[in-house]
Amino acid sequence: MSPKVLQAVASALQCTETETRYIFTLAGLASPASAVSGKICRMMPNAIQTILDQLRPLPAIVQNARYDIVAFNDAFCRMIDRDLNQISPEDRNCIYLVLTDPQIRQVTQDLPDTIAHMAARLRAQMAAHLGDPAWERYLQRLLGCSSEFADIWHQNRVCATMDHIVRYNYAGLGTLEVLQTNWWSMPMAGERLLVYVPVDQANRDILSRRMQTHAA
Repeated sequence: MSPKVLQAVASALQCTETETRYIFTLAGLASPASAVSGKICRMMPNAIQTILDQLRPLPAIVQNARYDIVAFNDAFCRMIDRDLNQISPEDRNCIYLVLTDPQIRQVTQDLPDTIAHMAARLRAQMAAHLGDPAWERYLQRLLGCSSEFADIWHQNRVCATMDHIVRYNYAGLGTLEVLQTNWWSMPMAGERLLVYVPVDQANRDILSRRMQTHAA
């Protein structure tokens, strides 16, 4: 059965986006563009933002499988030294920002390792979206904006999602070391809550001073 015919069947049955994606997967076909949300930052339930705000002073975001930031708290902005409210929604993507934003690149320690980890996880995620036009356009954008990313991407490494240490450097404060933890409320939705937890009391003190002295 062709994708066009299968899409017509799904439309006739009034399938939801999730149901349409599921039947395309069963048929061994890539999800059609119409079944893949074209919006980078869709409206999040109020409860999600409430959770993020209540987590402060811990930095936290909600991120989808493509690394798009779909919700965030002000503590995260302060941690990365960038006010995400000043960045257009289509550019609020963790990989894109770490490749192109000078402020974020300046405070991110171990930048090559950070990019390599992101690229490896993205490649693993793309296995479920081969042929998806939205994912292909996204990948081409990353490859086009950074030769550094392109070189790493062509190493063909993959890795699973796991908690790991990330570090940020601040003038006058030193290095903040936090554990990036991953949480899902609906695993199949592809979105996860990332909460950044200082690894010890010294780093809790650094984060606290960062929250008090820096306005994103």
